[in-house]
This record gives sequence, C-alpha cells and structure tokens, in this order.
Amino acid sequence: MTKVLVRQRPKLHSWQPMASFMARLVLLAIACWAAPAAGHAQTPADHCPATAADLYTRLRTVPMDPARVYHVRGASIHRPSLDLTFDDGTLALTEDVCGRTTGAFFVGEGEILLQPPNRVERASLTLFTGMAILEEQFTSGYLRFNDDTAELLQPFLSPAPEGGDFHRQWQETMTKLAEFDSIRLLIDFSHFLPSKGAEDHDRKFPSLLHAHLVGAKLGGFEVFWDAAIAEPLWAGKPQVTDGLDFFDIWTSFLPPAPSGAPAPVTRTSELSISSFRIRASVDPPTRLQASADLEIRVRNGGQRTLIFELSRYLKIDSVQMGARPVDFIQNPAIEGTQLRRKGNDLVAVVFPSDLKSAQELKLSFHYAGDVLSDAGNGLLYVGERGIWYPNFGLSHAQFDMVFQYPAGWTLLATG
Repeated sequence: MTKVLVRQRPKLHSWQPMASFMARLVLLAIACWAAPAAGHAQTPADHCPATAADLYTRLRTVPMDPARVYHVRGASIHRPSLDLTFDDGTLALTEDVCGRTTGAFFVGEGEILLQPPNRVERASLTLFTGMAILEEQFTSGYLRFNDDTAELLQPFLSPAPEGGDFHRQWQETMTKLAEFDSIRLLIDFSHFLPSKGAEDHDRKFPSLLHAHLVGAKLGGFEVFWDAAIAEPLWAGKPQVTDGLDFFDIWTSFLPPAPSGAPAPVTRTSELSISSFRIRASVDPPTRLQASADLEIRVRNGGQRTLIFELSRYLKIDSVQMGARPVDFIQNPAIEGTQLRRKGNDLVAVVFPSDLKSAQELKLSFHYAGDVLSDAGNGLLYVGERGIWYPNFGLSHAQFDMVFQYPAGWTLLATG
C-alpha cells in the first residue's frame, strides 16, 4: 500500500510490494526453524554473547581462528543434488560462536557438482552457465553453516605449517564475507541467548550451507542450501548492469526425495499478522514519523526471532511487546538483492523466550525518517523508497490508519 501527498491532481502510479528472493530465504526460515535436522549436538560455551546485539555482531564479524588452519585432502560436503569436493588445499575454520563452528575458508583445488532435477531447471542453468549440470572446478571458497559440517571435515584435515601466512592473507576477506549470513544465523543462534524458559544447548537447526566460490570458468558465484525453505537449493551470481547491482538466480529447486522416502510435507505459514494500527505524521517534503501496532498470531511456535521488512530510510527508535521493550536489529540489505534495490532493510525482533503455539502477541514499532520522495508536479510518495510500515509475508489483515499532514496537501492511497 502506497501513500502519496499531492498539491494538485497528478497522474497516479500504483506500486505493489514484491518480496525479493533473498528476503524470502530469511523470512521463510523463521517459520520452520524447529524442523528435524541431522547433525551432532554441541554445547554452547559459557561465553556465548548475552545480548542480541552482541550475538549479531559476533556472527557478522566472526574471524578466522589462527589455531585452526589445516591442510585438507579428499574431503567432501554432501547435500541432496549437491556435492562439494576439496581435493587438495588449505582450509581454515572460524572461531566458535556459542560453542559452534559456523564457517570455513578454502584455497586450493576443489569441485562442485549440482544436478537440477528437471528440464526446466536444467534449461535455466544452461542459459546462464552453458551447462545443464553444474560441474565446475573452483580455486577458493568461503563456507557458512549452522550444523556439524566442521566435524565431518575433521578426518580429512592435518596441521598446516603455513597457517600463520594463510591467516594474515585471508583474514580480512573472511571477516567481510561473514556479514552475508548473519541475520539468517541469528534466527538460529538467538535460541542460545538467556531465557526464562528451559535452556536447550543441544538444539539442532534445519541445515544451512552457503558457499561463495571462485570457479575456473564461471568466476565468482554462490550456492545456497537451506533446509528451512520450500526450495532449499539454489545457485547464482552477482552482476552489475547499467551501474546497478543484481543477483542472477541460475536455478532453485526442491531436490527429489530418495526412493521410498515419503513426499515432503507442504508447510503452511507458521505466523500471520492479523491487524495493523498505524498512526503517522507527515512533514513534507521528505519526513514521516509513525507508530505501528501489529497483532500477530502464532500457529506453530518455537521462534525466538522474527524478521520484518522496512524502508532503509526509516530508523526504528523502539519495539515493544505489550508494555515491555524487546531487542531488535535493523540490518542493511545485501548489495545486489531486489530487497536492496526496492529500498528495504531487514529488522530482526528477538523475543525474551520462544514463542508458543496459538499465542497472540502485539508488537509496537516507533520509527521515523526521510522516506518521501518528489515525483514532480507536487506529488510526494514512498513507492521508490521501500515499505513504510513493518511487515512480513503475505496474509489478509485489517488496517486502522490515521495520518496527520499540513494544510494545503491531499492524502491519496493506492491499493
């Protein structure tokens, strides 16, 4: 829904929000974090960050561990329809976060094999890469994961005498790449924050693997596996066109179930927003200040963190659940995503404890910023600067909205 202010009667242009592919990966993941996941349980360390802000900072800046630089030979990582092989090279692990290893950096000789399951996906992959099956040698790769991947690699690792040089050469690169998956990992690792409920240090999460690879022929590209979303496997490449950053999705799909395995269950939305109560004050030509009360229904609980979209030009002052403030992280969108081009950032709201099934809660957001833009002929609108109220997903909801604006202006709405 777009709100515009006009001085005279212009030609109106409608704008309809469309969730970006990258945003959907994060937003969908919040709905099914508790799905069964394979992996060896680990115990988070006592020094796990105590606040959401500290945990998020740790996840987005986690460095290479100089004591864990290895020579690797003959190791592999397998996911349905995806195999990564590390034939020979050097591999370094990140420092732990809450007692768990979440990343690795590799330089050497490796190979990826990704096999789309049908003609449509193979045709899409061929269009971008010239290959119906992605089989590519790579010379380096940064991996981010939330499971026991590091433990599975251990039998193929041996001490690397050049570990100090490797650390100095690649530490800065590794830390920068950590930012990409910080919000997604926060959804999982927020369960380790202090809570009034019973602590579950052995909690397992739907498997996540994000690989940034440099291929011999394809250059830099990415492969993503997230068992928490409907199409868990995708591959693509960042591009720049006419000075704008884009991300080309080569293929995305749900791998076929193994022979004899039950068909995957179609998941319905675990949460929905049933109503919005918005009170907004508009100060032309650019500024909007607002409060938004959201009533949220939880069908299936277990979530500790919810992700919302909001224009990057609007900064949140506070988020409350009832009368109590709750932690939140306002995270800039990744360059090249449609979310970024659309003008939105992600907002992670972290609750004091896990949400319960059938729970109904009220969240209140207070925010302000220079979100209005001038379309000419006396028309101001927010369409090109992102969504102006916090929201997630698509669901029917009731809206109760009141706007204050100066005399001499007219408020119009589309949608």
